[in-house]
Amino acid sequence: TPVLERYQTATIPGLSPRQWARTQLCIGHATASLGSLLNNAEWLTKSIALYRRALQGIDRAHGPEDWGIAQIHLANALTAMASGSTEMEMLNEAVQCCRFALEAFPRDQYALDWAGTQNRLGLLHHRRGVVSGETGPLSEAIVAFQAALQEFTKTKWPTRWAEVLNNMARSMQVQGEFTRSKQLLDQAVAICGVVMKVLSRDKQKILWAATQINLGTTLFALGKVTFDNSHLAAAETAFRDAIEIYKAGGDTRMVQGLEMHLFRLQRFADSRSKSGDAKGGESKSADGGKGASDGKGGDAKGATGGKAGEEKAADAAARAAKA
Repeated sequence: TPVLERYQTATIPGLSPRQWARTQLCIGHATASLGSLLNNAEWLTKSIALYRRALQGIDRAHGPEDWGIAQIHLANALTAMASGSTEMEMLNEAVQCCRFALEAFPRDQYALDWAGTQNRLGLLHHRRGVVSGETGPLSEAIVAFQAALQEFTKTKWPTRWAEVLNNMARSMQVQGEFTRSKQLLDQAVAICGVVMKVLSRDKQKILWAATQINLGTTLFALGKVTFDNSHLAAAETAFRDAIEIYKAGGDTRMVQGLEMHLFRLQRFADSRSKSGDAKGGESKSADGGKGASDGKGGDAKGATGGKAGEEKAADAAARAAKA
C-alpha cells in the first residue's frame, strides 16, 4: 500500500497524455482491487478518483478503447462503493458510465465487449430497481439482458448465455413480486428451467446453485401470489439443493443465508396452513411439469406450454418484458 500511495501522487516525466492516462488506469485497477479485497471504502474512493483523472487525460476521439475501458472500471468501482444515502446517486453514475462504454464499443466492432457491457448495465438497473422499489429500472434491466443475449448465444457461449438468462429471470422475479404478476413469475420459472437444462451440477456448481436460489425465490413469490402450497414445497426443494452445494464448498455465509430463506418460507407456509387460505391442488400453469415442482429445472412444461425449447422461453420472456 505505501507503493500505491506514492504512485498516486507521483509525476512521471516524459509520458505522453495517453501514457499518463494509462498509468492512472493501472494504478486505479490496483487500488480498486485492494479496496474490494479489503472491503475498504477509502481505497475504493481513491480508485474512483484515479479513473476520473484518467478519463480527463484520454482523447475520446483518438483513444475510444481506453476511454471505454476506463468507463467500465469506473462503473465497477462506483457499484462496489454504492451504499447508504449516496447509493442511488452512485448507481445512476455507473449506469451513465456503461452507456458511454457502449458508445465506445459498438456491437459491429466489439460484439463481446458490447454484450458484456449490456449485462453490466442490466445488473445495475436491477439493483436500482431493488433499492428504489420501482419497476421501471427492472424493465430496463430485462431489456439490457435481452440485448446481451443477442451475442451471448447458447451455441457459442453457453455459460455466459446461462448467466445472462439467470440474471434476466431474477429481474423478472423481482418485478413480478413487486406487481404480483403471475405471468412474470411464470416466465421467470420457465427461464430457470431452461437454464438448468444446460448446467451441470458437477461442473458448474456455483451457477447451478445460483439458479436454484433464483428458482426457489421465484417459486416462493409465486406461492404467495397463487395461494398454492405446491409452489412453496418446490421452492423448499430448490433452496435445499443449493444448500448442498454451498455446504460442500464450505461457504457458511451462503448456507446461513439460505437457511434463513427456508425459515421464512416454512413460517409463511405454517401461517397459511393455520389460516386455511392455501389451495389444496397443484397449480398447473406455473409448475406444470416435474421441472418446476421438484425444484430441479426440468422442462418447465406448464410455464412454456408443453415441451417448448430454449428459444421459445427466451421469446416469452421478451414478450413479458414488453407487456
